[in-house]
Amino acid sequence: MSDFKDRLSIEQTLLNDKIKKLAAFINSAQFDVTEERQRVLLELQLHVMNTYSKILYERIKILE
Repeated sequence: MSDFKDRLSIEQTLLNDKIKKLAAFINSAQFDVTEERQRVLLELQLHVMNTYSKILYERIKILE
């Protein structure tokens, strides 16, 4: 595996871990008491992070 592909894979792994943690927070009771603007931004952030992960996945597939 190339160094570049390795770096992409590591980046995706780290990102997916952050996605899981953010999704867990969004599904927690603590999220319900978070200020509304923050909730909206966190949900948008999760959406963008998921899109970013899908892009990394496609880039890795191209290198295989």
